[in-house]
Amino acid sequence: MTWVAVRIQPNKENLAQHNLEKQGYKTYCPRIMRRCRHARKVKDVLRPLFPGYLFVWLGSMQAWRPISSTFGVSHLVQFGSRPAEVPQKIIDTFQHREVDGCIPLAPVHERYKGGQDVKIVEGPFENFIARVEQCDAKERIILLLDFMNRSIKLTMPEEKIEQLA
Repeated sequence: MTWVAVRIQPNKENLAQHNLEKQGYKTYCPRIMRRCRHARKVKDVLRPLFPGYLFVWLGSMQAWRPISSTFGVSHLVQFGSRPAEVPQKIIDTFQHREVDGCIPLAPVHERYKGGQDVKIVEGPFENFIARVEQCDAKERIILLLDFMNRSIKLTMPEEKIEQLA
């Protein structure tokens, strides 16, 4: 009996979770609150912590092969011919941190530190690497970008950047 990782088709987490549960599998998809902008409107929405993945509990008598043919599922994550097992301790950690079905994240100023390199993922400087200068009071991040032999100061919302590994 263990948790396994399942790769989901793009933006099909809810569909896959629903169909797996209809088949008798217990699923878990940790979620976070993200601020999204669309058509000049900003709203907070629940999004998966790991987009494109969810976890499925396999009981001692449950077959794992039907998971891959479930609507919304791309494939079961495997190492060789065996499903990739996720330790119970990891799932417990996520579940214990949840508040009202959502894992709270630290404020932006705690997640991004001055001098840290980040990748811009949206806008005219998409795929450029910039350095965090500081975070302002409105939860925006002030970046320094080397562009055409100059340092340019940019202010961006967190949704438009990602941390480098």
